[in-house]
Amino acid sequence: MNKPRTEKTGYGRDGFTLIELTIVLIIISVLFAVAGPRIAKGLSGLSLTTSARNVAAALRYARSQAVNKSQLYSVIFDRERAQVVIRGIPKPVAPAFADAEQEEAGDEVDIGESRKPVAPEVKMVTVADGIMFQEIIIGGREFTGNKDELPQIIFFPDGTSQGGEIVLTNNRDRAVSLQIDFLTGVVTVAEKAA
Repeated sequence: MNKPRTEKTGYGRDGFTLIELTIVLIIISVLFAVAGPRIAKGLSGLSLTTSARNVAAALRYARSQAVNKSQLYSVIFDRERAQVVIRGIPKPVAPAFADAEQEEAGDEVDIGESRKPVAPEVKMVTVADGIMFQEIIIGGREFTGNKDELPQIIFFPDGTSQGGEIVLTNNRDRAVSLQIDFLTGVVTVAEKAA
């Protein structure tokens, strides 16, 4: 037989009460208030680490290009714009008297092509907002924050460099040091104690 259908006419426990929802929202807001600064600190540290790796990659790129192309490469640190500029320094142009000597020798090689000025290769790497160059020491000389100075490190075709140390910092007093070995041109990145 059929059972009679009973309907609930009262208040059932099918949902949450307003008090329960309010308590859950208060707990979530307290957790965000506690965890928020830690998350922000982690993101600030991440941008410092990323910027240090990008600058190190730029230095390594300049060294490899200097070796591969057998020419000087310059890495310029622009504190005002918070960027690094990598620039190939073209080889000197052959002197004009080489044409006369070549014609006398009877060579049919055209050296006019080799004397065309080559536009220097230029690449830029920008560091993240809030990251700055705290210390720049190149070849034993420390560069202060003077606006007239544009410190640069040169990488030579044999892989050597002037050597130095670049220290990047963020607004939370965390620092990362980039060491450039003068003999090998190898770049190492390490956390620096504040």
